[in-house]
Amino acid sequence: MANQETLALVLGGRSVPVEAWPEFREIRPGKLKDLPDPERAFREAFRPQSLEERFLGGERYQDFLDRVLAAYRRLLERTWDTLLLVAHGGVIRALLTHALTGRPGFLPLEVHPCGLSVLDLGEEEALLRLHNLTPYDPLPEDRRSTMEALWEAYRP
Repeated sequence: MANQETLALVLGGRSVPVEAWPEFREIRPGKLKDLPDPERAFREAFRPQSLEERFLGGERYQDFLDRVLAAYRRLLERTWDTLLLVAHGGVIRALLTHALTGRPGFLPLEVHPCGLSVLDLGEEEALLRLHNLTPYDPLPEDRRSTMEALWEAYRP
């Protein structure tokens, strides 16, 4: 589901100010045919040994984190009490990792499609109040990660 569709569902017809920030677009993969071991690349996605590596042969993790975290810092400079950010899994992983650790990277977090996370940004530190709640499947029985499921869906 596209971010705009998810946003429309969440807002449920409410009229609130909405902004689109291109810096929060999802990390860009390369071409599956160009990967030497595509299955491994999917299974190890978001667990790079170095941020110089490329996500599925596409965008460098460091470049992705640079743009997402720069936008996050700009967002934090604004005055607001409650904010809804609709984003894809890589962006959510990057933001939560930075908010919780103060460092760029990717904690081992699963992010399901349409999963809801609630992050309370206090004066001193961030508190993750809720992560990855999926109303359509509150207690998933499928133990595969999203990337493993994607690999199985798209493998040649």
